[in-house]
Amino acid sequence: MFVPLNYGVRTMGPIEIVPVDEPVWHLKVNTQLGALRIDSYAAMNKWVVTPERSIPKWSRAFQPPTKADFDLPFIREQALGLPLLSLHYRDYDSTRYIGAILVEPRRSPSILCVVPIWTGFTANTIFYAAVLWLLICGPFALRRLIRVKRGLCPACAYPRGESDVCSECGKELAT
Repeated sequence: MFVPLNYGVRTMGPIEIVPVDEPVWHLKVNTQLGALRIDSYAAMNKWVVTPERSIPKWSRAFQPPTKADFDLPFIREQALGLPLLSLHYRDYDSTRYIGAILVEPRRSPSILCVVPIWTGFTANTIFYAAVLWLLICGPFALRRLIRVKRGLCPACAYPRGESDVCSECGKELAT
């Protein structure tokens, strides 16, 4: 189902019917885990239903339609990313792709998004860097913590004794 969108209304809220006399977007929004798809086309409407969710700023539907938009049968936009949407592309009538690389395997063509959504891209980078750091450095930090708790040298696991320096490896021990 396509819902006409009034350009001036972009906030979340209840559905309202608003009288307009200007070009508007008709939208179909599809969301899944890690994906958002917006199908839209421009039209002149007397009445517009304002959507209950906001349109993202990277979407063409965030801006008012121009005369050139009326010549297109539709505009399909897709954004992908987990935990936040981080890359997107735009498809004009299945012939012109903006921000996409077409990969055509034997069975069916695939599309790779290449245009970043900077807030999502940055947040995802920080999230995955933290996960990788925990996976790579976490076991070593845990091993050192267990060794200190048992009264061993954190570097070589030799018993500490009375000295501030490990008698086995020569590392300085924290007191």
